[in-house]
Amino acid sequence: MMNFKEAKQFLNENGFYLVEAQIENQDKAYKALMTLAHKVHDAGYKLYVVGGAVRDKLLGKTPNDYDLNTNMPGDEFLALSDPGTGRINHRRIKDIAHIVIDGEEFECCVLREGDVVQQQKKCDITIGGLIWDPITNKVIDATGYGKQDLKNKVIRITDFMKDQMLRGRQIEIMWRVFKAYAQFGWEIEPESLDVIKKMIEFRDGEVHVFELLKEKILTLPHKDKVFALCKELGIYEDLFGENPNKLSTGSKNWTKKDVTGIDLDNYRRNR
Repeated sequence: MMNFKEAKQFLNENGFYLVEAQIENQDKAYKALMTLAHKVHDAGYKLYVVGGAVRDKLLGKTPNDYDLNTNMPGDEFLALSDPGTGRINHRRIKDIAHIVIDGEEFECCVLREGDVVQQQKKCDITIGGLIWDPITNKVIDATGYGKQDLKNKVIRITDFMKDQMLRGRQIEIMWRVFKAYAQFGWEIEPESLDVIKKMIEFRDGEVHVFELLKEKILTLPHKDKVFALCKELGIYEDLFGENPNKLSTGSKNWTKKDVTGIDLDNYRRNR
C-alpha cells in the first residue's frame, strides 16, 4: 500500500511532482486493486493499469476507476473473483472480464494475442497509452509520447490512429480528441490537427455525430473551445446544429459507418 511519501516518489520518478496530498491510497478500490495485482503476480502473470487511471495518478489525482489489462488466461482470472461473482465476454482477439475483489468491481482486458504495449500503441491519444505496473510501480509509455505530452499539456493522436484517419477511417477518434480538448483545454498537437483536417477533406466534409461523446462534451469545462474549432473546420453546424446544447444528430443524418464501410459499432465492440 502506497503511503504519501511513496506516492510522491512515484510521481517524481516519472517526471511529475505532487503539489498537494490528493492521492487517496487508502481507499477500498486501491486496496482491492493491489490485492488482485499480487494474486495475479503470485500466479506467474502480469496485471497492468492502463488509460485514464494512470494519467490521473501522474497528475496527482485519485482515479475514478481502474482499467486493467492482464496476460492471465480468462478462466484463471475469473476464478480470482469473489465467490458467486464475475463474468467474461469473449471478443475476437481478447476477452473482457468483470470481476469483484473485496466487494470492488473491476473491468479487465484479457489478451489472447499480442501484449499490453502493442494494445496501448493503438489507443486514441498518447496520454491514454500509459501503462502502470502496480507491483514494480513503474510506468511504461507505449507510444513514446505519453509522458511528455502529459507534462507539456498536449493532446496528440497516436501514430497508429493518425494512419487510420488519413485513410478516412475512425472518425470516432476526432470526437475523442474533441472530448479531451473540452475536458482539459490543452493544445492539440499541430500534426494531429492537420490529420483531422485531412480526414474531413477526404470525406468531403461528411461527418456524423457520436451522441454519447457529444453529450459528454457538452458537460465539460472547455466545450467552447471545441465549438470554436469546429467552426474553424467548417463542421460546427453538422455536429452541433443551431443550438450547441441540444442533443441532436445535426443537419445531416449520417449512418454509423465510415467511408470504407466499416461498421463503427462493431469496431468498438471488437477493439
